[in-house]
Amino acid sequence: MTEHQQRVRALAAIVVLLVGCPDSSESAGHDDACSDEFRACGGDVRGTWEADEICTRSTDHVVVDVQSKPECKGLVRGVTGEVSGSYDFRADGQVESDLMVSFTLEIAWRSACVSAVLGRTVTLDSAQCDKIKMAYDADAGFSKITCQFQNDVCNCAAIFDAADKGLSAYSVMGDSLHSDSDNTDTPYCVEADTLRVNMTDTETGIEQILVLHRKH
Repeated sequence: MTEHQQRVRALAAIVVLLVGCPDSSESAGHDDACSDEFRACGGDVRGTWEADEICTRSTDHVVVDVQSKPECKGLVRGVTGEVSGSYDFRADGQVESDLMVSFTLEIAWRSACVSAVLGRTVTLDSAQCDKIKMAYDADAGFSKITCQFQNDVCNCAAIFDAADKGLSAYSVMGDSLHSDSDNTDTPYCVEADTLRVNMTDTETGIEQILVLHRKH
């Protein structure tokens, strides 16, 4: 699970650096996995777990540079995540990972926001929107980015893909899953046949909640 966390956290960091995090009013309700506060409770994690959903949300200490500008309010219209695959936690302390994750950011650039970011007056048009797409292509490492200029707004959809496949060692330390390879701990909670994993990155302040169900 550690490799997956590192990849997802890297993608989340790109989101923060480029466009900040979505306002709570914009992102609330997009993912049931984030509807309640996460509570670590531990539990018996052994067995095969199939992924149901994943969500991304910011925590209170995230520093948002772009969206702190009044002209850029509502820049990020939403962040949605899709996940498929499974984790098999074995009794011998090995976990087999076969997971695919995809995040889509919906971003709406307006002339006022671009002008505030660049410090000069910019009037968006189709050509400027194409330049925004080129900037994302060059700097962000997106799996796919599309931008369309419509009604004076450059609407972009940015897709991040990540895969976690392979075998690694783990152990249970209280309410956390401990990665023996890099000495990191991931809070988790097993309730009945549901496993919830909190992959918060303290550096970016981005919280990832992964929800899986036990495969019988």
